[in-house]
Amino acid sequence: MRDLVLAADEATMGDLMTAPVVAAEQDDMRDDLAELFAKYHFRMLPIVDDKDHLLGVIHYHDIMRGLVTRART
Repeated sequence: MRDLVLAADEATMGDLMTAPVVAAEQDDMRDDLAELFAKYHFRMLPIVDDKDHLLGVIHYHDIMRGLVTRART
């Protein structure tokens, strides 16, 4: 987000994007998502299907909240 806000007006999205794109698969388990968040330190990740179509996003706090709740029980 910071890069987007501070980018020059002439910058394209292609100039700003990270490659390769980090995304979660629609059938990834909660532990898989937690590993992705831990590895990349993102606040949210896109969720894609097997053809890389965007299905939505998952937020870091939603995954961590579920892990904390599960650890307490």
